[in-house]
Amino acid sequence: MRDHQHLFRGMCNKCDEGCVEFLHPDDEEVKVTAPCKTCKCAIVEHRVVELNPRESQSVDLIRDVFDHVEISEIINASINDTIRLNISREFLTYGEINELAFPAILRQAKPQPGEVFYDLGTGSGKPAILACALFPFAKAIGIELLPTVTEIANRMAKRYEQLRGKYELTEQSVDLEFKCQDLLQSDFSEADVIYIASTCFDIPFMEKISARSKDLKPGTRIITLKNPMPSLGEQNIGFELIHDKKYVMSWGWEHVYVQVKL
Repeated sequence: MRDHQHLFRGMCNKCDEGCVEFLHPDDEEVKVTAPCKTCKCAIVEHRVVELNPRESQSVDLIRDVFDHVEISEIINASINDTIRLNISREFLTYGEINELAFPAILRQAKPQPGEVFYDLGTGSGKPAILACALFPFAKAIGIELLPTVTEIANRMAKRYEQLRGKYELTEQSVDLEFKCQDLLQSDFSEADVIYIASTCFDIPFMEKISARSKDLKPGTRIITLKNPMPSLGEQNIGFELIHDKKYVMSWGWEHVYVQVKL
């Protein structure tokens, strides 16, 4: 297993695709003028992202877990499900989190041991699985509308359980589950931390999710993309913004908001 004591990761400033290169500051073979193996830009063009040992191992674990599924399989499953079920793809364009950026994003929500994580619109399950590796959540639930994509997520969950011991990341097994449900009809009131890949969601749809948040306990942290979760004064539903920054995702730079339920 790779030594993670002083591991840094590089992200390219020239490419919006979040390409990565393993960099070890103590490794004399790493030359800043050498080309990145992923994007071919010079390594000097990459900014350094420092991860603690657990975060670094979590990144390696998630790559190991998803090494046996191609992104094309997930996209095709998503397209076929929407066709078969006659569902509009307006809010269902598929994209992946950047596993290097996600630890920094999730850090902003300040997860505590024993809390519950929910991923609404989980896709293949990468955010929920990575969250389990990064922090000692007691439970992680992913909600996905498409049945075949949900099956892929549960397949990845089983692979995570098979591999996590190799990385010595968790003290005990996490209650990790993916459910095939409409997020507007699901009950996520037990959540302490919620991630929503809401890039394709318009404001009216975000307001519907906000209305479903009325039963969340005060202090629940919600992470959204592109737009913050709207407060609904007439329903006495409010959120406080605690973090607002752009991060690299698989499709390029994206605005990330972290809010606290009031």
